[in-house]
Amino acid sequence: MTHQITPLPVLVVGAGPTGLATAGLLRRFGVEVRIIDRAAGTSDQSKANLLWCRTLEVLDELGLATAVQEKGDALREGRYSAGATRLATVTTNAIPGTRFQPTIIQQNVTERMLADGIDVPVEWRTEAVEYHLDGDRPEVVLRRPDGELERVRAEYLVACDGMRSPLRAAAGVEFEGEAIDEDFVLGDAEVTTSLERGVAYQFFGSDGFLIAAQLPGGLWRLAGPVGKPVESPGAADLQALVDRYAPSGTIRVTGTDWVDSFRISQRVTPRFRAGRVLLAGDAAHVHSPAAGQGLNSSIQDAHNLAWKLAYVVRGLSGEDLLDSYDHERREVAEAIRRVTRMQARMWFMARTPLARLRRRLMLRLLDRTGAFERKLLPRLAQLTIDYASSPLTAAAGAKKGDPLRPGLRLPDVRVRPAGAGEDAWTLRLCADTRLTVLTAAPAAVDGLAALAARHPAALAVHQLEAAAGPLEALTTDLVVVRPDGHVGYRGPATDLDALERWLVGPLALTTTTPVGAHDATAH
Repeated sequence: MTHQITPLPVLVVGAGPTGLATAGLLRRFGVEVRIIDRAAGTSDQSKANLLWCRTLEVLDELGLATAVQEKGDALREGRYSAGATRLATVTTNAIPGTRFQPTIIQQNVTERMLADGIDVPVEWRTEAVEYHLDGDRPEVVLRRPDGELERVRAEYLVACDGMRSPLRAAAGVEFEGEAIDEDFVLGDAEVTTSLERGVAYQFFGSDGFLIAAQLPGGLWRLAGPVGKPVESPGAADLQALVDRYAPSGTIRVTGTDWVDSFRISQRVTPRFRAGRVLLAGDAAHVHSPAAGQGLNSSIQDAHNLAWKLAYVVRGLSGEDLLDSYDHERREVAEAIRRVTRMQARMWFMARTPLARLRRRLMLRLLDRTGAFERKLLPRLAQLTIDYASSPLTAAAGAKKGDPLRPGLRLPDVRVRPAGAGEDAWTLRLCADTRLTVLTAAPAAVDGLAALAARHPAALAVHQLEAAAGPLEALTTDLVVVRPDGHVGYRGPATDLDALERWLVGPLALTTTTPVGAHDATAH
C-alpha cells in the first residue's frame, strides 16, 4: 500500500438509493464527492416499490421525476378488505398541494436511474476495509477492483451502507428498537388475477394479512406473515398466503421472479451524527414496510443533509449546522417508527372477534369521514413533515394551520415572479443551492437586494407579482425557504434586521462572497 493519502471533501459509503441521492445532491451543490460500493452494480431485486409525492419532488430537483413517472405506474387507490368484504377505499391520485402522484416502481429501477442520472460516477466493487476515525479528519482504506489499496482522508463520511452498516459500527453507534416477533414472506410473482392495476390491496384475516399490488412490467408483489420461519420460500408459500387471506380464486400464482423471507425491525440510532460521520437511510433507521415509508424517508435524509453538508464544506456556515440534521431527521424517524408500529398493530390486532370488529369499525369510520385522504394520506406522502422544533426554525408566534409556518414544507403552487413573464411552481423556483426569499411586498425590494448582495453565495431573492391562496400572507410578509423546500423563517417584509439576525444566528452564515458553483444551478 502506498503512503500517499488522497484528500476529499466527502466520501459516501453505499450506493443504494440513499447514497446515490446524497451524492447527486451534494454534486448539485458544487461539492466534490466520491461514492463507493462493494457490490458490482445496482441491485437486481425490486425491494421497496412505492415512491411517495415528496420523494418525487426531490427527484425532480435531480431531473429524474418525469422519467420515473414514465417508467412507473401511478397508484390510484388503496383498498382494505376482510376477505371479500370491502372495508375502506383510499383515493391516492389527487393528493392536494403537490404536482405528483404516488408511483409504483421497483427499487432496482429507481437505483439504476439514479446511478445513471447523477453527475457522480459510482465506484463499484470498491470496499472500505479500514476506518480510522480518531484523528481530526477521518481516514478510510479502500480496496479497489484491481486489489490495490488507497488511503482517503475525507472531511466527512456519509454512511449509507445499510442496516448492518460497518461504518456506523466503526463510529460506535448502535441501533435502538425492536423486531416484530413474526415471520414474513414477500416476492414478485407471475399470477392470474381479477385484481386491478394501480391499486394496492390489503386483505385482512384473523391472524394476519396479504398485501398485493401489480408492478410495472406485469409481476405482482405479494407479502404477508407465514407464522413460522421459512428457509427457502417459493411459489407455494406465496400461494398459501393468498389462499389464507384473499377471497377464493382471486389470485393464482403461476411463477416467481424472486421470493424472500424476513422479520420486521423498527429501529432508530440514538444519533445521526458522530463527529464527522453522518448516518443516513437504513444505516440510521429501519422500519416496517407498512405504507412504504422506509425508502422515502431515506431520500428525505439525503435531501436534508446534502445542503447542510455543502454549506459547511464550502465554508458558508459553521459545523454546528450539521447538528440540525441529527435533530430534524431523527425526530422524523421516531415519528415514522410510531406510525408503522401502529400499522403493524392493525395488521395483527384481530386475534379475537372483538378485535376484528374494532378494526372493521375503525376502517369504515376513516373511509366514511374522508379522514384517510384528508389526514393520513398527506402524512404518508411525507408532505406534512414539520421541523418546527429545529434549532434552525424561527417559529416564534407561528400559528397552527398557517401554511407558511416555519418548519413546514413550502406549499407547491403556481406563482408569477416579477418580470418573469410566465408562472413557476414555488418548489421549482426555490430549488436553488441557496436560501430563497419569497415576498410580494413591494417595499422590500431595495432592502432585500442589499441583503442578497451581502450574502450572494447563500441567498437568492424572488419578488412575486402577487400572492394568493396559501401564499396570501406574502403581500406583507416574507419567507425564507431552505434548499430542501422547508420554510425556515417568516417575518414582516419591513423588518430585514430580524431576517439578517436569523441568517447569521441559527444558520451561522460565515461568508459574504460567492463560493463554489451555485450560479450554475440557480433559477
